[in-house]
Amino acid sequence: MITMIYRGCEIEALPELDPENHQWLVRLKISRHERGKCISKLFSLPETFPTQKETINYCWDYGQKIIDGGMTDFLKANH
Repeated sequence: MITMIYRGCEIEALPELDPENHQWLVRLKISRHERGKCISKLFSLPETFPTQKETINYCWDYGQKIIDGGMTDFLKANH
């Protein structure tokens, strides 16, 4: 598991190697734990990268942007 915690949410990088073009696909999951429940959402993006490390860094950057306000419905769910 490749994760980071950011503002109380967990960003999990889930990079996948595309067997056709040998590029890494951007996949990530953002989870928030509240009152004993876990709320999660998966994201897939069209961007690809030549290395797994670049893909993981992009996942974390993109996840932080979502948490910082790009997806308020996710952050306000179940309040």
